[in-house]
Amino acid sequence: MSTFNAPLDDIRFVLSELLDVPAIQALPGQSDTTIELIDAVLEEAGKFSTQVLAPLNRVGDVEGSQWHDG
Repeated sequence: MSTFNAPLDDIRFVLSELLDVPAIQALPGQSDTTIELIDAVLEEAGKFSTQVLAPLNRVGDVEGSQWHDG
């Protein structure tokens, strides 16, 4: 079984180069949004995708799709 690792470095690069954090902070309710917060959320999303979502692929590959009474 292959192991999925979210491409966090690639995502971080895109976010740091393209995301205008000061513009986001200027939006109502977003004054606490920082690149550090974004990075923490990204890190946890990477863990979630590796530990929870990726294992679901194997189940789908083994059992496959089925259509009953359709």
